[in-house]
This record gives sequence, structure tokens and C-alpha cells, in this order.
Amino acid sequence: MGSGEARRHGGGRAARRDPRKGRCVRVATRRSPLRRLARHATTRQSRPGPHVPTRTGDARTPIQPSCRRNPGGGDRPARSDPVGAGRCVERQDVRLARALPRCRRPRRGPRGGRSRHRSDARRRPRRAHRRRTHRPSGLGQGRPLPPGLTQNRVPMTSDKRNEAGFVLDQIDRLLTTTRSVRKRLDFDRDVPDRVIFDCIDLAEQAPSGGNDASRRWVVIKDEATKRKLGEIYARNGEFMINVADRLEGSGHSKEKVFSSSAYLVEHFAKAPALVIAAIWGIHDNSGRPGLFDSVIQSAWSFNLALRSRGLGSTWTTLLNASVDELAGILGIPEGITTIVTFPVAYTKGTEFKPAPRRPAEQITYFDRWGFTKARASEDGAVNFEDGLGVVAEVDIEAAPRKVWPFISDIEFPVDASEELQGAEWNGEARGLGAAFTGHNKLGDMEWSIENHVTDYVEGRVFEWGTVDPASPGGRWRFEIMDQGVGSRLRFSMEIGTENNLTIGFAEASENPVAVINGRRKQIRSNMQRTCDAIKVAVEAAD
Repeated sequence: MGSGEARRHGGGRAARRDPRKGRCVRVATRRSPLRRLARHATTRQSRPGPHVPTRTGDARTPIQPSCRRNPGGGDRPARSDPVGAGRCVERQDVRLARALPRCRRPRRGPRGGRSRHRSDARRRPRRAHRRRTHRPSGLGQGRPLPPGLTQNRVPMTSDKRNEAGFVLDQIDRLLTTTRSVRKRLDFDRDVPDRVIFDCIDLAEQAPSGGNDASRRWVVIKDEATKRKLGEIYARNGEFMINVADRLEGSGHSKEKVFSSSAYLVEHFAKAPALVIAAIWGIHDNSGRPGLFDSVIQSAWSFNLALRSRGLGSTWTTLLNASVDELAGILGIPEGITTIVTFPVAYTKGTEFKPAPRRPAEQITYFDRWGFTKARASEDGAVNFEDGLGVVAEVDIEAAPRKVWPFISDIEFPVDASEELQGAEWNGEARGLGAAFTGHNKLGDMEWSIENHVTDYVEGRVFEWGTVDPASPGGRWRFEIMDQGVGSRLRFSMEIGTENNLTIGFAEASENPVAVINGRRKQIRSNMQRTCDAIKVAVEAAD
């Protein structure tokens, strides 16, 4: 090939005919497409560039990588017009790059000529073609991209599959970052029907009572109809705006929640699509399953499907307060129950974080209500080393500040508990590090025990351990949670493995599990009495 022809073909790059497209494209001769992409990605990472979304389908328009050959990369979407001969093909999809044959320089023999191919007997066997299956974009597609590159600008992680064939880090990311989205809904971007169909198809795979296909979905995109529904939603949600106005700037625990809810009340009709999940049947309060429990799991699967495609929504039920008016607008016949309405839109940005939640060890009970484990058992049995404990809870119609004086009073539980006989502080110290002595009686046994305050948050947490703060025989903890219109009091206790007489009695018994569980029942009963007494005292004083 002459120098002029080489220049026409990009110089230093070999042209070959793509059998799938019937035309020539250039591929790198010195680097494989995969390595070239990795080199470009390093530069691309350091250049900020806007993401240019497409309005067709659920995929996003890729951004051209920035590099020496393409200094403006990252500032505009990649070309989507046909690629002809003499035009550089920047391949950002690694799967496509791997599908192309590797273009190498011809091997030279000892005298400068071409080396001979291997004989048929020495040729390496061709690898069997691996069938590739479609996966939704955005959350884990095939192999991870080279460092710095992303698929649809969503960070990729490990592609290691578990025994069930799933990439758990991607599944877990989907489950932990599917949030209720209101203020980050993009009302200016259309949601294609195909995306909604796909999400409903996935949602319909959820189980239902009797495997009866009774769910129905109503999608509203007509602007006039959305305005009518928006008026109903605004009327029924007016209280949210009022509460948001009162809480603004107060620092209240529910301030952000009501601010977000009020925003949706004012912008509900702007959502590109409103999707209602409904079901055949009317709830008759009989307690029989079949309605809500046949829709809820499907409705949440719909949300997960939206999230995996870069969309978001939130669970709303305000329209259900005007079911007759809703049915009249949408022509819903009698015998149908509307369960939930989703305002559906693409999200402004795709990065969402897991919400703060209590760990499973604190809210999971084993074999009996209120029986907890601080650690997972290796063998599934009841083991003292697992941090066996109990929990008692109660809701109180009062603010946390009014509950605090009662839980920080070490003498208050004396009248409620059948075991605690008295308590006094050891010195003038209060708060973290302070010590007090408790006097107890159980049957014919009486004992006194020293306690040390191990956690103390004014107005919220009061915790103490018995005997030795570093290795307590038991750890007791009061917590007050702000519920917006009241408080939830949580009283928990964990049995220590040292300095605890109960452990000694249990280990000396022929049935240690029965002994330890019997003691847990006694402890929890007294703890619940204490919580109930605090509730009565607080609400009476309020």
C-alpha cells in the first residue's frame, strides 16, 4: 500500500472489511481495542464532561472518550451516523471490541518474509462462541469495563457470580439504592412507552395470591388528565404543605421528609407518566389475603425495574382518598381497587446512597418476639457467644425531650420491675463513666451489683453495663426515637459471656437453652413493664 493510500486509511492503521457491515473500518495495529480503550479512559476520567441523555429508549447516549486523537471528547455525544471508510471508529463498548478480530502486524520470518502459518495439526482450537444474554443497562452488564470507563456512566464493580449465578454486588446495590425520589425527578424528559412496558413485564413476575393474574396497570400521560389528578392530589395533600411550612428551618427529624412530600404535591401533574397499580376485587376488611398482598410485591418490583434503567418514583396513596372521583376520571369500573400511584420520571443523576437503617441484629427476633442475637450463629444453634438478648418497645405520644427524664432516672424502674428493688448513684458524677449500684431480688436470691454508664447522649441514649464496663455481665440500653408526632422508646439488653451468674447456671444444667431462654423471658417481662410505666407517666404529665 502506498503512502497516499496509507494516509487515506488513517496512517499506521490497517483497513479491513467488516463482514457484518460490508464496509471497511480501521482498527488499531499496535494495540488491541481493549488496551486502547483503557489508555483513553485514563485521560477521559480527568476531563469533566456533561452527560447528554437521549430521549429514545432507556439507554443513554455514550460520551466520546477524550484522548490525543479526540481532544474534544467528553463535550458532546458520540456520533450515531453511519461510519464509512476513512473515518475513525472509536469503540467504547468493550464487548464489541472483543468481538472484533485482533489486527496484528504480519509476522516476519528469519529473512524478513512472512512467517508461515501453523499447520492444521498445530493450530489452536477455536473457542466456542459464548451466548450473550441481554441485561438491563445501568447495573451490571457482562464483564467489567477497563479502569476509568463506565457503562452509561454508572460505576461498575465486580462481575464475580455466586452459586446461584448472580452478581451480588450489583443486585445489592440495586436493592439498597432504590429510594423514594421526588425532588430529583426530571419532569422535562419524556419516558418512552417501551420502558414502562418492560418495567411492568418485570413487575408481573412477582407472586400473587393463588397465582391469579388479577393485577392491572393504568398509565396516564395525557396532560389534561394528569392536571385533573394533580388537582385531587394537591387537595388531599394540602396538609403536607402546611406541615412543611411549619417545620422549615426547625431542624426537626421530619423536616426533609415533609419538604420533599410538599414538593411532590405541588409538582405531581408534571411527571411524564403516572402509573397506577390496581387489582380486581374490593377490600372487605375480612382479613383474607388477596388484594394488597398481591400487589405490593409487584409494585416494588416495578420500582426496582425503574431504578435499574435510570428512572425513579415514589410510593403515593393520596389519590386513594378520592377513589370515586378517580374512577370517574379514568373510567375505572366497580370491583377494582387502586392500590398505589407512581409518578414516573428519569432521575437527575443516577447515584443514590443507602439510607441509614437499624442493622438486622437489632430488629430480628429468633424463636420468640423480642429475642435477639448480637452476632450470627455459625451453626444456627443458640450459643452464649452470639450475644443473646431481649428487646422491649413502646410508642409514646410525647416528644423525646419529655421522655428523657424518666429513662435517665435510675430509680424510676423500681416500681415497675418485679426484680429491681432499688438503685443509687455512686458519687456525684452523672453521664458517661458514672457508676451506680442496683439492688435486686429474684425468689429467695438477693444481690447488689455495680453498674457503669457506657453510653450517654443527652435526650436520646442511656446505656450501662454491669460489673466490668470492659467485659460486662449484661449491657442495658434505653433509646428514644423521634417519630415526628411522638416517640418510640426502645429498651434492650444483651447477656454477657463473663461476670454473669445466669450463664453459669445454664452451663451447669442438662438443658442450658431452656435455662437461658427462661431467664430471657423474665428479663423481658420486667423491661416491658418498665416501658409501659414510662409511657403512662409521660403521657399523664404531658
